[in-house]
Amino acid sequence: MKLKIQKLCLDAITPTYATPGSACFDLFSIDPDTIRIRPNCSATIGTGLAFAIDPGWRVDVYSRSGHGFKNGVRLANCVGKIDSDYRGEVMVRLTNDGTT
Repeated sequence: MKLKIQKLCLDAITPTYATPGSACFDLFSIDPDTIRIRPNCSATIGTGLAFAIDPGWRVDVYSRSGHGFKNGVRLANCVGKIDSDYRGEVMVRLTNDGTT
């Protein structure tokens, strides 16, 4: 499946594979420098992207292991699932289980 990606704003960053051996591509927030999630709190983060997913497929969103180990930040719903008929902005809800 070839994933069609629409940028909803100029600041949106196209998902990329960090290395040739990456199993998944990385999603980015629209403005990562302004995001602060206090300990034991959650926040919904926009990506500025919409996906056109072929019927019968879905996109799964996972936390990066480094965020959990280094910062205590994880996806609030563990695994996000984007259905093929969803055409809105891809958002992720993050929870800070860390102390800072």
